[in-house]
Amino acid sequence: LISDYLEGKWRELRTAAEASRQHGLLGAAIVGPAARREEMLGDSLEVVALVANAESVSRCRASFDAVAGTVAARFGVELKVVLSDLATARAAWGARTPSVERNARESELLAGPSLVALLEG
Repeated sequence: LISDYLEGKWRELRTAAEASRQHGLLGAAIVGPAARREEMLGDSLEVVALVANAESVSRCRASFDAVAGTVAARFGVELKVVLSDLATARAAWGARTPSVERNARESELLAGPSLVALLEG
């Protein structure tokens, strides 16, 4: 039952992420407690999405915004999506904290290459 719940949430997000690839999404992953299977009831679901350029941010945000309501209604979870163009994300990665690195390395892939592969590529 719990595995069906988790897989249902992630399936919705994978669908949104795959749809966003045509709009410039390079990679997306669930991060934080949900990726580590440590989430608690009521925790938000955090996604990091990296896009090709600044123009792709709004187009990809629309795809995730469209699924946020479904995820909230079906699973009672708030979806928080951090979108960044790759150049900005790579610059920030250089000054990362241990917590940010842990989240990237332990992320659960939704689409594309891993966050670490994109950031260090």
